[in-house]
Amino acid sequence: MDLKNLISNDEKSAPNMSRTNSQQRMSIHDLMNSDDGGIRQRTSITNLTNDLDVDMNGNKTMTRSRRMSSATSSDADASSTRSRNSSFQDHVKPLEELKENKEPKATGGTRKPRRYAEKPVWAKDYVPTVRKSVRKPVLTTVATKLSVASITGSIPRNDFNKVVTEWIWANVEGVRHEYAALGPVDKYLELELKMGHIWDKVKDKRLRLPVNCETILNVDFFQNECFFRSGVPAQQFHDLKAYIAKLAQEKNHNRGNRFVVENSHCVDLIAHERKRNEKPSTGRVSVDVKTKRRMASVHKQRVADLVMYLPNSLYDIRLSMSLELPYEMNDAAFESFQQRVELRRDKERVSYTHPATFTKIDMTKVKENGAVKHEVELELDVGELLRSMAKVAEDPLYYIDLVQAFLDNGRIISRQLSIQD
Repeated sequence: MDLKNLISNDEKSAPNMSRTNSQQRMSIHDLMNSDDGGIRQRTSITNLTNDLDVDMNGNKTMTRSRRMSSATSSDADASSTRSRNSSFQDHVKPLEELKENKEPKATGGTRKPRRYAEKPVWAKDYVPTVRKSVRKPVLTTVATKLSVASITGSIPRNDFNKVVTEWIWANVEGVRHEYAALGPVDKYLELELKMGHIWDKVKDKRLRLPVNCETILNVDFFQNECFFRSGVPAQQFHDLKAYIAKLAQEKNHNRGNRFVVENSHCVDLIAHERKRNEKPSTGRVSVDVKTKRRMASVHKQRVADLVMYLPNSLYDIRLSMSLELPYEMNDAAFESFQQRVELRRDKERVSYTHPATFTKIDMTKVKENGAVKHEVELELDVGELLRSMAKVAEDPLYYIDLVQAFLDNGRIISRQLSIQD
């Protein structure tokens, strides 16, 4: 029997499959339960084909599947409408805010990228250790296979660095006190490491001490028994120059670890000045060889020296602090100064400045009194040194690390000079 024969003629004639309560409906149950004209239960195959169903009372209703489909469709239509409205609002709202000269709020819509007053953390350049303004507390530990660095969990300062940092601090404060009447003269200080030999006055050769590691000589012993002879042989000088030039070329690919190279050629005119009740000072005028112009005019006065003996290296180091006070010199004063000149030093210099450690390495070929010398010295940026001292209360390790980096640079240069082919 065809399924269509089970559906009433009214059903077949209705194109939208809808009926009224007065219409008669035939189903499979009518054939199965012919003795009962009432419809007790409806679970037939027509449930899948008819739009309308009947309840237990015989009233016609929409089928369950149709009801669910209709509800889902209605929800989908409502959701689609809300989505379209939300999307429209997301695009319109930033435009309305721009009209009111307001910054668009963070919505799902499109907007112009926000400009930062300060770089966010993820966009900041990497800052080297020496440059950090906020550092670890005084008691620090390092990466080690041990669970703690020591019985106290901290690393005690070694005597070598302690002597150097305290020596620098004491002499800077001494200059400030001595020249208080002239104002802040500490910015004219010069702190440099120079390569050479500690020379024994009696044996007339490099000093030999019964020690196995670097040490700082007692000041009285050094002044009575020794003197410092600066300079290095020409071959070691050129080898070191090639080494630093190669190092600078390699490091310049890294912006935070680059070198700045400068060349200069000048003549230093030097005259010693001694006045009653005043410390002896040296007047120095530097004249550029090419332009013949005066580059600088200073009164230089040595503040103090600290001599470091390096038994495992061919060269020792002298740490010197000097005060170089500039002074103006007109043409007449310069003519008078030239008549008092005692020494002329022709200097061809290549300077390698390493901003990351605030160190400048000067490689200088010097001609004086008919002889040629080769000098190697390192100079610390005094401006940064003074800033580290000013911030020592809030950042005590920066001053120590700055001096440590300067000393380490000196060790590297001394050991490189000691390499023998």
